[in-house]
Amino acid sequence: MNDDTLYQIALMTCKGMSCKLYRKLVEHYGSAKAIFDADIADVAAVTGGRARNAVACIAAKESISKAESEIRFAERNGIAILEFRDKEYPQRLNQEGCEDTPPLLFYKGRANLNRKCCVAIVGTRKATPYGQAETRRLVEQLRAIDDLLILSGLAYGIDTLAHENATENNIENVGVLGHGLSTLYPPENRRLARRMVDSCGGLLTEYVSDTPISRNQFPARNRIIAAMSDATIVVEAAERGGALITAQMAAGYHRDVFAIAGRNEDAYSAGCNNLIATGQAHMLRNVEDLTTWMGWKLKEGQPKIGVMSEGGLFEEQTPEEQQITELLRKESVMTLDEIVEKSNISLPKIAVTLLGLELKKRIICLAGKKYKLI
Repeated sequence: MNDDTLYQIALMTCKGMSCKLYRKLVEHYGSAKAIFDADIADVAAVTGGRARNAVACIAAKESISKAESEIRFAERNGIAILEFRDKEYPQRLNQEGCEDTPPLLFYKGRANLNRKCCVAIVGTRKATPYGQAETRRLVEQLRAIDDLLILSGLAYGIDTLAHENATENNIENVGVLGHGLSTLYPPENRRLARRMVDSCGGLLTEYVSDTPISRNQFPARNRIIAAMSDATIVVEAAERGGALITAQMAAGYHRDVFAIAGRNEDAYSAGCNNLIATGQAHMLRNVEDLTTWMGWKLKEGQPKIGVMSEGGLFEEQTPEEQQITELLRKESVMTLDEIVEKSNISLPKIAVTLLGLELKKRIICLAGKKYKLI
């Protein structure tokens, strides 16, 4: 921490202080300490007279003792305090159009916040088996991308799956929190958070340590995820929810948005399907869609990620999948009984294989339990 850190925290925690005003004042005076040392009438003039509470707080220096306590907490817990002018601060948040992003962040972890490629993975808190499978496949393939960081919100559902699978695949990943670092929500993710911090990940927040959990803070948290990411991928989402808010914010920051399509009748694919249908997101069939669009490179020596000829996601077909795919190619549409009759596969295995092909979007189930290639 530098000598100005105390005053940076004190300034940011002043009542009435906004992210934009913080940046304006610091850029005008050169340091946070200089603001507290300046003539208060001059500070008021710089604000344009529209931030009386913040100016009064600066004059009274009432937030400095709180800042001292915060520094002690950070030192005890190995937390880095990053201001927008620091090289370790995520520089994407300094890009044009991101003036509302937090100029001060609290970070615990080992991941590099300025990797060349940064992807957000978001989705419903009520992940279905389809969403769970897609998240696993997505993350497994993302590890082929060179210099990558994955972001998510460490919430229930898709967020948790993204962090778990990224950590298992040794991909740097950071959970952006909507509260201070003295607690963790949801509490069930404490062990996961510890694994992230101890291995290749981290925890990031704009809130001081004792900031309590509040539902109102999670949408604000989403703007950090959106602005820090080059691409936001919505894996599974209903018609409304935090994942769609993040996608909208990402578009507002001129970031690319991708979505994984699902079946029309699936409630938790409705949001993704709508993003694609309305042109708000690129459809993500496989990770090569992402790397091609973004112009990203794979790690040296990494085999090229293939595009599946049958439209499936991420992995080669099993022998059973190949056999059923060939049958459907010849017959166009087949009932379950017809597939059983013309294959040498047991009914239980056929049922599992058909479900797998549906999840991979290689086939579609029509009315009357009839199956057809997509």
